[in-house]
Amino acid sequence: MKLDIVIPTWKRPEKTARCVESIYNSITTHEFRIIVIPDIKRRRAFGIWNRYLQCTNSDTYDAMAYVCDDVTFYPETIEIALNVFETLYPDLDGVIGLNRHNTPRGKEGWSVGGMGIIGEGFVANFPRRDCFCPDYTTFHADSELRMFADSIGKFTFCEEAHIFHDHPTYYPDAMDETHEIVREPGIVDMDRKTWETRRQLKLLWGRSFELVRGKDA
Repeated sequence: MKLDIVIPTWKRPEKTARCVESIYNSITTHEFRIIVIPDIKRRRAFGIWNRYLQCTNSDTYDAMAYVCDDVTFYPETIEIALNVFETLYPDLDGVIGLNRHNTPRGKEGWSVGGMGIIGEGFVANFPRRDCFCPDYTTFHADSELRMFADSIGKFTFCEEAHIFHDHPTYYPDAMDETHEIVREPGIVDMDRKTWETRRQLKLLWGRSFELVRGKDA
């Protein structure tokens, strides 16, 4: 498999360098590219991942890993995840969830979103290749992606694929300027309201492409 690992970043050179370095110990046999994209237009991670998917195709890669710059991969993590992916989704139509095992949700053995790997076959389910619902700014689009993939039997949580996430909720010392900006009350409240409204309307991005906020993807 050919894997593109896409890492949006903003003002985190040390964390980004640590993330990139860990990738080289995490994948051994598969072909991969690491694409670090500075968030200079403030698209946020979801927007960057969407735009990247829209600008690529199966001629250049088989799957994309969507990764935040404040994570560290454990040895063999990506290799393990890709082996599971190849076994379960030989047609590339699937999503693999990575285990943020240092957080309570990871320790419980499940994931509501977070980081993962999207196959090119799964991207084809979206007419505009925008797998992450553009209603959201910073939170919840990864969860809705997982919910849609799970609803059609195309999501697998890979418990053995461990990553360490410097999540400020659990590691207050990890809080930085980027964390502070994306957690501004207005943004958090807006995304939470959007999440609740979409659930009430029974909307699921990928099954219904109706937007609550009417944002362009």
